[in-house]
Amino acid sequence: MVNLGRIENDPRWFTPPPGIALLPILPAHCLEFCRLPRVSSHKDPFDRMLIAQASVEDLALLTRDSDILDYGDAGAQIARL
Repeated sequence: MVNLGRIENDPRWFTPPPGIALLPILPAHCLEFCRLPRVSSHKDPFDRMLIAQASVEDLALLTRDSDILDYGDAGAQIARL
């Protein structure tokens, strides 16, 4: 996002606040990533990995991104805002 000029280059973005744990990309996430259906309007691999991680870890993915919402129940528990 910094490269695209969408957010400022601030080192604070790279330090998680207290109480926030990082979720590494695990082999199970990669397998789920490969199993996700192809949604024709969506080509962002980062979003697809978020969906895969949420699915494997049984986490809700909160978004307003219509491309992610197009996956419906195929990838994760998606809460529509």
